[in-house]
Amino acid sequence: FDILDDTTPRPPPTGTSITSGVLGVVRIDGEGRGFAGGLGFAISRGRFEGDIMVLRSNQTGGYLGLRYRILSGFFRPYVSAGVPGFVFDNTIVVNMMDVTETKLAIGARVAGGLELYINGHLSVQADIGYEHFWFVDGTPFDADVLVPTVGVIGRL
Repeated sequence: FDILDDTTPRPPPTGTSITSGVLGVVRIDGEGRGFAGGLGFAISRGRFEGDIMVLRSNQTGGYLGLRYRILSGFFRPYVSAGVPGFVFDNTIVVNMMDVTETKLAIGARVAGGLELYINGHLSVQADIGYEHFWFVDGTPFDADVLVPTVGVIGRL
């Protein structure tokens, strides 16, 4: 218990408050082709949270998203939506010569998952999301993918 200025005991916080922090995730390719690591910030306001991350695998990318937590206790189920993107090199043949061009693929993601509250500074999360990408025609990348993620959120 905390003791207030007027010597009245007060119970400690219950952990239902969600604060901002650093977010680290592993994004797994749903078709088993590999994974990407992500590092960024989670900015929380009540049950809403904005995520901004840099993603790295054999391509560099990023993610900007919004998460809504349905509950805010130990079990924190959530739904999320966001915009993933990645930069990649694509080789095409022009006049019988290989030409490499750098392209940007932008997508849309919707997901549902569960975050588990460990303590006021640490939680773990896992979700499954569907992503659709534009600007990947004629490349080795799929336009539609299922992407599960697992991650750790370190809070201030």
